[in-house]
Amino acid sequence: MQLKLRDPEFVAGGWVGKGVIRSRPFDAVVVGLSNANWSRAIPNGPIWASVLKLGNQAMLGNSASIQPNLQYVFNPMGQGKVDDPLVLGLQMNITF
Repeated sequence: MQLKLRDPEFVAGGWVGKGVIRSRPFDAVVVGLSNANWSRAIPNGPIWASVLKLGNQAMLGNSASIQPNLQYVFNPMGQGKVDDPLVLGLQMNITF
C-alpha cells in the first residue's frame, strides 16, 4: 500500500495602513495572518499552524524605523501538544 501525500498548503495575507495617525503620516500599522496545513498521511506529523500578527512601524527620521509587533501562534508545532504562545517582537531598519 502506498500513501498518497497531499502537498503542503500555505496561505498568508495582511493589511498595511500608512498614515493611520494623522500626526505620523509615514508610520504604518500592520495586520497579518498566515496558515500552514500539512498532509494527514504523515505518521505523527504536523497538521496545521496559524499566526496572527499586529505591528506598528514608526519612522525615526528619513532612514530608520522601529517596529514593535505582537504575534499569537495557534497550534505551534502543528500537533496540538504545545500551548499557544503570545510573542512580542521588535524589528529595527536602517537604510545607509
